[in-house]
Amino acid sequence: MFSKVRAENEPSLEPPPSLDSLPDDIIYDVLARVPRCYYAAISLVCKSFRSMVASSKLYKQRSLLGCNDNVLYHYDVNETKLRAFVPNQRCWKVVKGLEELSSMTAGSWWSRTESYDGKLAIFFPKRHDYLKAKIQICCAYISVDRRRGGEIFGEVHWCALEVNLI
Repeated sequence: MFSKVRAENEPSLEPPPSLDSLPDDIIYDVLARVPRCYYAAISLVCKSFRSMVASSKLYKQRSLLGCNDNVLYHYDVNETKLRAFVPNQRCWKVVKGLEELSSMTAGSWWSRTESYDGKLAIFFPKRHDYLKAKIQICCAYISVDRRRGGEIFGEVHWCALEVNLI
């Protein structure tokens, strides 16, 4: 009896399971569900992850799962809403969860939306002082996530003054 107790308390000599023991198809399926903005960090984990992130097989799997990023974004300054055009559904959808962006961009007469590192940067004028001809250009950095049911949600990470133009 004493020997059984000691055997149970001793550390196992077997190595812990690793990702290498999983089939590549399962690893591709898991990686395809991770947002693309994390791929740079994932590629640093090991050489096999680096080659998987660079592989077209991963992007084919993302497409099969509906995780592809074939979306066009436009910020409508008149309605103060970020809209996304989803080509496979052929429609514009309002990106939800960006109420604070609406208040930041109120009064802007133009905006510029750019994609950067899997996120969006929206540039817009914040204030315009007609007497001093002063314009402040601001930038909002936003992550976008597509959820089940096709809804698109955004989150403002930060908004900062970029340039003072006189």
